[in-house]
Amino acid sequence: MGGYGQGGWFHYDITRHTALPNPDFSGWYVQATYSLTGEEHTYNPANASFRGLKPAHPLGTPGGIGAWEVTARYSNIDLDFMPYATPAAGGIAGGQQNVWIMGVNWYPTNGLRFMVDYYNIQVDHVNAPANDISANAIGIRSQISF
Repeated sequence: MGGYGQGGWFHYDITRHTALPNPDFSGWYVQATYSLTGEEHTYNPANASFRGLKPAHPLGTPGGIGAWEVTARYSNIDLDFMPYATPAAGGIAGGQQNVWIMGVNWYPTNGLRFMVDYYNIQVDHVNAPANDISANAIGIRSQISF
């Protein structure tokens, strides 16, 4: 059975064309998938990415149920810059966002994917807890690739 993991960190420096200080923001994520039907994601070194699963037994062939995988992802981004300062002084109270995602992907045939994901989203504001956000959501998507 195949699976893969991936992670990343990013940092944004913003240049203001005013006398206010230049803000910066950063975030990171980790994700993993695990194939329940044994297929593996192939790696494309030309663009440093993994491709979707190609079903070993596509739907419509003898014994064909397509490829199934489970996924998990955690991400964090800090959108605060001097959060206790007023906006006039350059403060940005964007909050700290944490998102958990768990899902199931089904690839009935090569190039076709259906996804069902559960999201747990939390946004905390250090200086304004009344603006905090807590949400749960379910996303259903489909994808056709050529």
